[in-house]
Amino acid sequence: YRRTLELKPNEASGWANYSGTFVNHGEPEKCIEYSDKALQLDPKNVQAKHHRALALLELEKYETGFKAYEARLDLPEFHRRKYDGQMWNGERVKTLVVHGEQGLGDEVMFCSLIPRVKKMVDKVVIECNHRLITLFERSFGVKCYPGEKEIKENEKGDAWIAMGSLPRVLGIKSPIHHEGFLKADPELIKPYKGEGFRVGLSWRGGTKKTHEHLRNFEIEHWKKLLDHDFKWVSVQYGNTGTELQEMGLIDTGWNGQDMDKFAGLISACDLIITVCNSSVHFAGGLNKPCWVLVPNKPAW
Repeated sequence: YRRTLELKPNEASGWANYSGTFVNHGEPEKCIEYSDKALQLDPKNVQAKHHRALALLELEKYETGFKAYEARLDLPEFHRRKYDGQMWNGERVKTLVVHGEQGLGDEVMFCSLIPRVKKMVDKVVIECNHRLITLFERSFGVKCYPGEKEIKENEKGDAWIAMGSLPRVLGIKSPIHHEGFLKADPELIKPYKGEGFRVGLSWRGGTKKTHEHLRNFEIEHWKKLLDHDFKWVSVQYGNTGTELQEMGLIDTGWNGQDMDKFAGLISACDLIITVCNSSVHFAGGLNKPCWVLVPNKPAW
């Protein structure tokens, strides 16, 4: 990218791409500096706006960051919906459609704001990942659907909003402290209960796109941390291969798909220790103590 800028110093896309290399790299100030250069050359450059927003959020400048975060809606890869009505900006409406975006953990995190939203409108319906429907309906007392098609067939929305825009509308300025907002099914907690102090462990998260190389570390390092005074329970999703046996963890038989059972599994533990993945969001939503191994170059 530096070579590109040497050849074409007045090309906005070059500065926008360059700014993105500093996102999740522990240098958000540089990201903002180069995003601003791109926007001076092209005030409509969406990538520069989006990178700038991520840097502001990384700096914990939440109010300005979430306003800027609206740029993601114009990214080519963002899945835009075609719901009836206008985009919601906090006004009183009869039926508000809140639609999901990004990953499971993101949907859980943004839906922490649903109890506030319910007080502002007559009715809320949520489009979320199909694996979250049962848990969300129990927790929030609203109707949930797996997609745009299903909502249009069953509901008449007056306004809509992407989940990630809720912090902007509600004016979030700092982290919210709460007593949990998810409700696990008591019957799904029972099978995972056991004797001793049970520590739920999750040791892998992310993809190449979301910097898995910064989030994860080798099993050999985990083995040194597993104190035998505690019961270590796997809450890891995906194919664990032989890692679960290598660390001597309790295998509960959870298959990594049913997120309602996952809520029960998290609730049955006394503590969660995990790298950055959706275990963090579930633990927070269920008001379960959680130690997060955060990379030294974290995302916001």
